[in-house]
Amino acid sequence: MAEQTEKKIRKFLQVGTLECMILCVVIAIVLGVLFITVGFWKTALIAALILLGLFVGGVTNKREFLSGCVSKVVPQRSQYPAGSEARRQLEDKTRETVKAAKEEAAAAAEEAEEAAQDLREDVEEKVEAAADDINDKAEAIMEDIAHEAEDIKNTAAAEAEKAEEALTEVSQEAVEAIDDVAQEAAEAADEVADMTDVAPEADEDKKADR
Repeated sequence: MAEQTEKKIRKFLQVGTLECMILCVVIAIVLGVLFITVGFWKTALIAALILLGLFVGGVTNKREFLSGCVSKVVPQRSQYPAGSEARRQLEDKTRETVKAAKEEAAAAAEEAEEAAQDLREDVEEKVEAAADDINDKAEAIMEDIAHEAEDIKNTAAAEAEKAEEALTEVSQEAVEAIDDVAQEAAEAADEVADMTDVAPEADEDKKADR
């Protein structure tokens, strides 16, 4: 039962919980009512008396509590006064710590520089390898294009040769056809000439018969 009550009280005092929000709202309402009805100074006196009652009845070791509050408000004196052995030891330790930190920073910087150099070399190697690969692929593509162009050239030459042969054959056929037509025309002319020679003789024979 006591543990449950303590847990509930802790929830009321823990910021961010619903219980603490309700408690703060109730306190604000009470303070507002007191400010309006009683006044500011009387309300402050009531609050001071409440805090005093909490201190007297709730704090067991009052000296330790007060010293803790004072130490939080008033800064403590230095534990290492100037010129003391403890101060010198602290300064020596601080110097050693700073020196060690500088050495570690220098070592880290050197390692970082080496890592950057290795990375740079790795990147350069990869870039060179990629460039070589691209050049090889480009050369292979150019060779393929050259082979295809040569094949096209050979094909075109073969087609041109075939076309020339066909043109030669057509020319020969045309010449032969022209010769045949000329020969036929000559034969027809001879026949016409023969017919013209026969016609006068037939006329003379008719006249003689008369």
